Amino acid sequence: MLRRRSRSLALNLDSLTDIVTCSVGIAVFVVLHGVLSTGGLVVNKRLPILQEGGAKTMVRVLCAANTVRPFDMDRLIAQMLEEAPPPDTFGQVRGSVERWNGRVKADGFLKVTGYAGYFEENWGFYSERQLDWGVYIEPLRGGGHDTVLTVGQPDGCYQRLLARLKPDREFISFLVDPQSVEVFEKCADLARNKGIEVGWQPLVGGWPVRVSLMGDTDPEGPSDWWRPQ
Repeated sequence: MLRRRSRSLALNLDSLTDIVTCSVGIAVFVVLHGVLSTGGLVVNKRLPILQEGGAKTMVRVLCAANTVRPFDMDRLIAQMLEEAPPPDTFGQVRGSVERWNGRVKADGFLKVTGYAGYFEENWGFYSERQLDWGVYIEPLRGGGHDTVLTVGQPDGCYQRLLARLKPDREFISFLVDPQSVEVFEKCADLARNKGIEVGWQPLVGGWPVRVSLMGDTDPEGPSDWWRPQ
């Protein structure tokens, strides 16, 4: 009686391992290439900070024209938006700006005026028009400020600000234009010496300083806009 021998194919795991290894290697290469390629992209102005503040409250300080001033931007913008909400369409731009600037919005150091318009987003052969709105920041006439020579003086506005901050609850976010790097570095060192965390956001220099609240980084501003004269 012949005994029939069953034949079975043995699974070779070497080939499977090679396939998985190659696939992972290709994925890693693609990720590294993507990361390295982003080096030339324009980074949104809200991202580049020296140190994270975590859950702490942000306190803004403006370094412009080589001067330094505390700046309660959030409160001033909130006052502006009480007059009118941001425009949803291009047809609402002029009305929003006129209502925003019906009365002056200012703290003890700076004033803001609103603007609105649009900027172009370009992706090769495709472009899209995006609404943009934000504020112009100008020094308040008669308002206080410090320079690189006075920023360390006890009676200066910056030292008074540092004296009332709580390092475990608050951190400073500096808005810095290219002409104010020296005074910013000195202010940052003074804050760190008191245990206060700091961050910074780059701005285009010159008065008035324009801050887009929709991410427009073009120093010339929106292509077509309504702004105070």
